[in-house]
Amino acid sequence: MHDKNDRFMLIKANKGSIPNLRDDASVEVPCYVNANGAEPISLRNPIPDFHKGLMEAQVASEKLLVDAFFENSYYKALQAFTLNQTVPNADVAKKVLDEFIEVNEEYWPNLK
Repeated sequence: MHDKNDRFMLIKANKGSIPNLRDDASVEVPCYVNANGAEPISLRNPIPDFHKGLMEAQVASEKLLVDAFFENSYYKALQAFTLNQTVPNADVAKKVLDEFIEVNEEYWPNLK
């Protein structure tokens, strides 16, 4: 049984939950969940620059990939893969992206 103000980790639009991170970033933050929905618990202090930098790079990578999909942009998709922290360099990013497009061609637009 859950209490009326149970706390869960949820992914929400930042909207100030992390004060020094852009508002449109999707972040996983603790939230109280009640009859009004999910209410994020905001941090009082900004996050350190190191962690903020890692998070901003991931947010930029994700935004570029979404933009690439809707704009049919191979260049933006390549930027997204290159910026992603799990990809070691641009050459690997291009190889991974090209393989990803080939394997998923029925789900992806034709990127130009």
